[in-house]
Amino acid sequence: MYNKKIFYQILLALLCSFLLSACGIRTLIQITEHQKEIGRTLPDTFRMELPLIQHNFHFYVQGKVNNQHNVMFAIDNMASNILRAEDVDEMSGSFWNRVPIRTRNAYGQRERAQLYLLDSLQIGDLTFRQPHFTRMTGSNAIHELLSDIALEKDGARVGVLGNNILPLMYWKFDLDNEKMILFSNRDSTLITEETAGFTRIENALRNIRPSLQLDFPTIQESHRFFLDVGFSGEIGINRRSFRNLSNQLPYRRVMVARTAELSETIYLFDNVDLKIGGILVKNSQITHTPLSNFNIIGNRFMQRFNFILAYGVCPREMGKRHGHAYRDLYIKPVAGFDNIQSTPFVTAMGFRFGTIGNELQVTAIEVGSVAEASGLQLRDKIISVGAYDLENHTREKLVAYIADRESVVVKVKRGGSIVEIPISKGAN
Repeated sequence: MYNKKIFYQILLALLCSFLLSACGIRTLIQITEHQKEIGRTLPDTFRMELPLIQHNFHFYVQGKVNNQHNVMFAIDNMASNILRAEDVDEMSGSFWNRVPIRTRNAYGQRERAQLYLLDSLQIGDLTFRQPHFTRMTGSNAIHELLSDIALEKDGARVGVLGNNILPLMYWKFDLDNEKMILFSNRDSTLITEETAGFTRIENALRNIRPSLQLDFPTIQESHRFFLDVGFSGEIGINRRSFRNLSNQLPYRRVMVARTAELSETIYLFDNVDLKIGGILVKNSQITHTPLSNFNIIGNRFMQRFNFILAYGVCPREMGKRHGHAYRDLYIKPVAGFDNIQSTPFVTAMGFRFGTIGNELQVTAIEVGSVAEASGLQLRDKIISVGAYDLENHTREKLVAYIADRESVVVKVKRGGSIVEIPISKGAN
């Protein structure tokens, strides 16, 4: 009797698992078919130029939702379309479905995304009818990252344009001319013209498994990576790659505050030479972030290239199997490529600050640095840093300001107190 009861429990569990799996597959098919339907409404040939906005090393294009809401969209090929929950509600989004699989963001949080339909999305002259958007709630760390005072001017929102829309065309990031060029993936003549002079890396944009190879000449190793232009770093490595590199290359540790609650320690390699598509890139910066166990090439690395995200289905004249879907990457070094240097992760005193919850706070402190020894703490609210111009802050400006000084007084608010912290480069 007992064994029979267990048998029926197992049978019931298997049946539930099967039904959930079947529903999940059906939902994924519906998402894919909806995307294809949007793609079929696009003209067979088109080309348009838009301003390519670079802010904090992210790439943005301006769009409009429902013909009235201006949105600054960050381009992220490893994410879905995203808007904050309050913006989706204001735009009268209608609930469509939940993604059947729990996805993990860059900070290790897992959740099933809620998909909402909006009436329309306009990017330049193109209109996409009823696109899906993930409604991002405040419990997800990404929600806070979608708040940017510098971009939210004149009532504009900040969102993400991801793999619901990107695979419908080619996206050419012309950094030399600060343009985003969108063009059809059905016009082979146009594709040939726009990709001339670029190095093609086939199937580099797969998002199921890493397929973009980086070679490390110094240690004579190769590793495969995802390209993620939404990742605000140069090169991120997983635990396995970290073990390999840390046995052969020196690294530093940095404590980082990601959000008001989320902190972690990252591991930093400086001045690493590598090759991508046969092109040697010198002095790259590599980080290992335990919460994000992936090999990732990010947007700071891609600032060294003009590049094209190429999505489509092969016509006969491309020399591949007709109807074969491809996700290729084209790259061409920008002007001044050989002189580009990585921006230091922290200043020469071992700290940096950024925006958390619309306030400037200390967001990174290097372990063993003079900043740590002087008593600076993560999430200290910045009041002043010597005579540094806080209103026009960027990481590059802060790095340059600290590089020119032997000491500085950092005034912060900690709890209910105002604290002045003198930091000197010779303190250690």
